[in-house]
Amino acid sequence: MEREQDTLEGVVEDIIYKNDENGYTVARVELDDGGAITIVGAMPFLGAGEHISATGAYTVHPQHGPQFQVENYLREMPADEAGIYAYLASRTVKGIGPKTAKLIVDRFGMESFDVLAEMPHRLAEIRGITYEKAKAIQEEFLRLNSMRVLLEFLVQYRLPTHFAPGLISAYGDRAAEFVAKDPYLLCEEPYLLDFQRADEVAMDLGISPNADLRLRAGILYVLTFNLQAGHTFLPEDKLIGATSQLLSVEPETVRSGINRLLEAERLVRSELAGIVVDYLPALYHAEMYCTRRLLEMADKHFSEPRGLDKMV
Repeated sequence: MEREQDTLEGVVEDIIYKNDENGYTVARVELDDGGAITIVGAMPFLGAGEHISATGAYTVHPQHGPQFQVENYLREMPADEAGIYAYLASRTVKGIGPKTAKLIVDRFGMESFDVLAEMPHRLAEIRGITYEKAKAIQEEFLRLNSMRVLLEFLVQYRLPTHFAPGLISAYGDRAAEFVAKDPYLLCEEPYLLDFQRADEVAMDLGISPNADLRLRAGILYVLTFNLQAGHTFLPEDKLIGATSQLLSVEPETVRSGINRLLEAERLVRSELAGIVVDYLPALYHAEMYCTRRLLEMADKHFSEPRGLDKMV
C-alpha cells in the first residue's frame, strides 16, 4: 500500500540554489498556514514571489534541518506588485536582475507580465533596454510560460515533473503538445517511463488502443525492457509474441508494426543460426563494431612482450 503524500502551499520567498541543467532547486517558502520551510527537488525555473502547491515528504537533513522533498508541484504567478518584483528580481528571467525588475514594476505595475509577453516595444521604453534586448527578454519569458504549461500537463496526468527540463530541451515551447499527441515517447531515453503508465495516460487522452503509435511504442518497449536481462536482440517470433501479449493485439498486427519500424530504420533485422532476430539500431551497430574489432585483432600477429612471465 502506497504511503499518503504530504502537501504544502505557500509563497516562494527566496531561491537558495538552482541548477538550470536538471532543474534541481533549493528554495525557502513562506507557508500559507504560517511558518516557513526549505523545499528541495526538481523544480525547473521556479521563481521567488510565486505561489506553490506541492506534494512530497517532510524530511530532516542532518546539516540543514527540516525540509520538504518535492515530488510534484503547481505554480501560480505572483498576484501583486511586490510578488511580481520578487519574481523578476530573482533572475528567473534571464536579462532581468533586481535593478531592471524595479524599473519594470515601477513603470508597468500589474501590467508587467503582459508587457513582457506581448509588448516588447514598451519594455524598450526603459532606459538601458534596447529593442533587441527587449525581444530576448520576451522570448525567455515565453519559454518560461511554456515550461509552466508543460508542468501543469505533467501534474494533471501524474507524470514526474523532473521530465520537464529534458522535454523542453528536446521539443521547445511545444513540449506539452508533443507529449499529449504521443505520451509513449516518455518510454524512451532519457525518461524510461513504465509502458503501462504511458498507456494509462494515452487512454486518458483518448488515444485509440489500435493507434499505430501505441503499436510502435510497444514493440520498442519490449526490446528495451529485455536489455535488462542482457539481450541485445530478440528472435522475431518471441518479439511478436511478447508484444502481442503486452498490447492485447493479434500477432499479425505486431508483424506489420515491425515491418513499418524496419522501413523507418527504427529496427534492424538480422539472422542468427537460421533464426530471424530484431535489434534496436544502436545495439546492432555496437555489436557489429565489437565483432569487426575482434576479427581485426584476431587477424594480427602480436609479438610476445618482454618479461611476460613476470608481468603475469
